Amino acid sequence: EKQLKADHGDDWETVLKVLTGKKKAARPVEMARARFTALRSRDAAFMAKTEKSQKVLLEEDRTTQWNLLLGNEEEAEKQQPSALAKALQQVERLEIIESSELVVEYKMHCGKQGYLHEKAVYTTDGKWGYVYAGESELFELVESR
Repeated sequence: EKQLKADHGDDWETVLKVLTGKKKAARPVEMARARFTALRSRDAAFMAKTEKSQKVLLEEDRTTQWNLLLGNEEEAEKQQPSALAKALQQVERLEIIESSELVVEYKMHCGKQGYLHEKAVYTTDGKWGYVYAGESELFELVESR
């Protein structure tokens, strides 16, 4: 609860309810905040459930991919992690820049790895309210020098 308050201010209770499935995200930014919290706690299952992917259709396969990316699997320990994986494993802070009807622009600060600047596209979903559509208008990892 303390970390949620620090990360999301007055929105922390809404984020918790979305994260636990007790409330649908009423706006894409609520889901973006919940997904940030899931990344921070390395919750691959939540990440997989709250995204659509044309490349990886099965939720189980998406969960496996997220587990590898987040370093939760033994196989991940055997591989040299990508710059993106290193960044996602060190998320510290979410900075919402702008939120429109279906797009949330943010910077996710990742410690010594730099930050991820994204304009993530969301789509409506019956169970979750909004989910990540699996596409971005902008996606760049700005590495620290």
